[in-house]
Amino acid sequence: MDKRALTKAEICDRFITPALVAAGWDQGTQIRREYGFTAGRVMVRGKVAERGEKKRADYLLLHRSNLPLAVVEAKDNKHPMGGGMQQALDYAQALDVPFAFSSNGAGGLPALEADSEFILGKWSLNDSCTNLVVGTNRGGRSYN
Repeated sequence: MDKRALTKAEICDRFITPALVAAGWDQGTQIRREYGFTAGRVMVRGKVAERGEKKRADYLLLHRSNLPLAVVEAKDNKHPMGGGMQQALDYAQALDVPFAFSSNGAGGLPALEADSEFILGKWSLNDSCTNLVVGTNRGGRSYN
């Protein structure tokens, strides 16, 4: 199978979601796909107003219910692993989430250590991220 022929949705379905689940993330309670967090920019032209495109994080990973921990931006395999990093960082900042990651299905890059790569099958963000933020209070959220 040539990964470069797969769409972004196929990369998510075949590689990223299974890697997250294999790493211990619960698909029902800790993984949110296509998480929409804005209704889109309001554009006014004369007397007509319309909304622009909504912003959606490809993945929002939750430490526990309603406590977001990381944003993962997915790209197809034609992009480098870090191809979605700026978008992930922007979304993480907008959502006040401490971690941002970018992946193209072959691996991924964490924003904290831009020079390090990780293999998707060993993507153990849950323990790593949680250990870094446990005991912190971020924007009124306690990660204890």
